[in-house]
Amino acid sequence: MTLAVGAFAGTNIDNLVTVATQMAATEQRRHRRIAEGQIAATVVILGLAALGGAALSSVPHRLLGLLGLLPLGLAVRGVVLLVRHDADDRRVPVAAGFLSSAAVTFALSADNVAVYLPILATGSVTSGAASVTIWILLDLGLVGLSMVVGRHPVARRALERLGAFALPIVYACVGIVIILRSGLVG
Repeated sequence: MTLAVGAFAGTNIDNLVTVATQMAATEQRRHRRIAEGQIAATVVILGLAALGGAALSSVPHRLLGLLGLLPLGLAVRGVVLLVRHDADDRRVPVAAGFLSSAAVTFALSADNVAVYLPILATGSVTSGAASVTIWILLDLGLVGLSMVVGRHPVARRALERLGAFALPIVYACVGIVIILRSGLVG
């Protein structure tokens, strides 16, 4: 389950910053709709990753380790952005409600599917169900934390700086664990 938590942390730093920014940029009465949009989009994303994982269940387990290259690729991309100093150049769209919040979450979530799918494809049904449950619970916590952070601009700026360095490390770790867990290497 440590892998599920690490995968969530690595793929949702951008969502935390985005949802917190959305909260900070809108009046408090709209925060609930933003939160609902984030949660709904996450449930759909998890469903897509689970379907993809199930579709890949007939592929030899060892070959599924190649899916670990997806988060490793995201790690390399993150390092390239850091070297180019473009990591802070990401503009976060402001959302005013459910649909725009869900759309922003979908737009940011290619990395979620890329990381979650191999975890679900290489694990057992029980570990997959546990991972999905953990991800949903963590997403609820993310929304709550976003509400707090969204009201404190200093904390939001600090999180953005930390996220630029943490993302590539977390993605690389998740990719390596997937490759090792599958038996592709070793």
